[in-house]
Amino acid sequence: MEKEEKGGVVNSATDEKIILIVENEALNSKLVESFLKNTYAYETVEDGHSAIEKSKNKKYSMILMDINLGKGMSGLEAAMEIRKIDGYLEVPIIAMTAFAMKGDEKEFLSGGCTDYIAKPFIQRDLLVLVSKYSGTD
Repeated sequence: MEKEEKGGVVNSATDEKIILIVENEALNSKLVESFLKNTYAYETVEDGHSAIEKSKNKKYSMILMDINLGKGMSGLEAAMEIRKIDGYLEVPIIAMTAFAMKGDEKEFLSGGCTDYIAKPFIQRDLLVLVSKYSGTD
């Protein structure tokens, strides 16, 4: 049985792998969704608190996490909280960020992210990275 979720079709009758996109900018969110839509199932939230709550109630196979989520919790703070949820210690969390200065990568990786991709990025680069952690090489 399929049900429509924000961001795509989710097959609730199977153990389908679903990516959680955490992005507060609507344009960026739509861009990432368009990059993934024909290959991966996904859901989208706009802030860190929503990402944590969704992660408590569903097991995502990967999280694409914007680091600068505007007001409130940062993506890095959300990633650290998600890591504390049962079953999320090894789930890939990929930082999507415009922060690409020297030292930023180390901060993201030590703060709970598995990898990162600098904005702006192209579809191919995102799909290669997602494929690397989803086992769909």
